[in-house]
Amino acid sequence: MRIISTIVLSVMVSLTAFADIHQPDGLRIPGDWNGFANTNGMGGSFDLVKIVTGTVRWQTTFQYTGTTGDQTFKFVSGSADPWANQWYFGAQFSDDASTMNTLETYTWSTNGGTSNNKLSVTNGKYYTVNWKDAGYGPTTAIFMETSSAPVTISAVSDDFSGAGNAVNVSITMSGTPSAEEKIYVRYTTDDWTTSSFVQASGSGTSWTATIPSGSVLGTSGNQYYVMTTTVSSPTHADADMQTIKLNNNSGLNYPLPVELTSFTAVAKGRGVELAWKTASELNNKGFEIQRKELNQSADGSMNQWHGVGFIAGHGTTNAPQSYTFVDNSASGTVQYRLKQVDNDGSFEYSNAVEVTVAAPAAYTLSQNHPNPFNPATTISYSLPAAGFATLKVYDMLGKEVATLVNGMQESGANKASFDASQLPSGIYFARLSSGSFNSVIKMTLMK
Repeated sequence: MRIISTIVLSVMVSLTAFADIHQPDGLRIPGDWNGFANTNGMGGSFDLVKIVTGTVRWQTTFQYTGTTGDQTFKFVSGSADPWANQWYFGAQFSDDASTMNTLETYTWSTNGGTSNNKLSVTNGKYYTVNWKDAGYGPTTAIFMETSSAPVTISAVSDDFSGAGNAVNVSITMSGTPSAEEKIYVRYTTDDWTTSSFVQASGSGTSWTATIPSGSVLGTSGNQYYVMTTTVSSPTHADADMQTIKLNNNSGLNYPLPVELTSFTAVAKGRGVELAWKTASELNNKGFEIQRKELNQSADGSMNQWHGVGFIAGHGTTNAPQSYTFVDNSASGTVQYRLKQVDNDGSFEYSNAVEVTVAAPAAYTLSQNHPNPFNPATTISYSLPAAGFATLKVYDMLGKEVATLVNGMQESGANKASFDASQLPSGIYFARLSSGSFNSVIKMTLMK
């Protein structure tokens, strides 16, 4: 992921009451190109498919095979009467010609008569139609012409490295785009209230585009997706209608992730409470909490980063998330950092935070937990000062059965695990010794 904040392309949705045509009526474009065949539910290239993501619209792509020149057609919708609703361009009953690659207004009528729309087409070329579903009333539509079948956007990735750094977006196409197809990265910094476009360059199936550094903010509203169109200058308001193909990460868009929005460590009693927040997340498996003691130990081992816990992440989400973790085994001055791990195993580290925990006022040996236990338990103990310590386990006969600690220990809270899987059920005693201090607890192993 990269500790994240993510970005979602919910390409602007504009559904309001009575805003769409009756689904069973469908939408079709019978014309000279198919002998004006028009049957509800007929399927095929002249029976449009409804798209409900973003601007609600109907779309199809067909290859025209026939005589190059003007072809007449109708936009129609209806069930029992497949010609019941029609939409015409220009003046009614005048067969006005639509302009290629241009979003134009069509008027609704229940009396289309012999009037048709007209479009100049070329034998062998492909035409993608987007028709805005504005219900039974005036609407807009666009025809986009390509010399070969439109290609799809197979894969999208980027090299995000932090807020304020330009992002290079790598795009893999399913094939070589036609000369008319333009590939754009559409991005937003305010969760699609506004958006901008940058055209990709490349050849064959490999293309790249760069989102400028000033537009990489590292906030939850900072997102992008990839689209194709024949329109030279797509616009924010009409981007969905001007789109032939898109890859929007299954509706989630591609986030421009950010560092943590906050990461703090606060000493509370004999422990440390860590708290952090993310603005959004992408493929986040979780966070390993790592600690490093700044007090030098005898062998230097305590001066290395080591894990003290793990908190699961929220996978992929655009909502801000908050996390906490309490470390009760820290003492002295320590540092913490987060190792954020993706589902694919990749990871990155947060910046470190530092905190000082007061040393315990006295030696303590706490009751093991759980108790009774089977087969393992944890023994907690505290030392007010660094020194040599032993923690050993004995059976009822006073025979030593395990040595859990035997060496120099830092001051503060500590824990030791006791695995009794090879021992029989019974009563055992744990003894902590350090300097003149000795303390014993009784433990019950029940198998």
